[in-house]
Amino acid sequence: AHECGHGAFSPSQTFNDIVGFIIHQALLVPYFAWQYTHAKHHRRTNHMTDGESHVPAGREDNGLGENLERNTFYAAWHEVMGENAFAAFNIW
Repeated sequence: AHECGHGAFSPSQTFNDIVGFIIHQALLVPYFAWQYTHAKHHRRTNHMTDGESHVPAGREDNGLGENLERNTFYAAWHEVMGENAFAAFNIW
């Protein structure tokens, strides 16, 4: 169903729409509405303000000031430890 929405199931868009519509009926999801919103999701993926599924953290969220200087202990600790060590430390 997902591949039909992307037009990747078949070279024929008509065939993609027919198969996608039938599969989405079984899933109880309206195919053409899903196709439209899913395409919108892909256009705005990781956009700083308009993203729908994942909006990356902004400057303030990462403890950065106006000139990208570190403002918080958390941010400074991240800088000292390095990216990989910091990520591993937060998993524990």
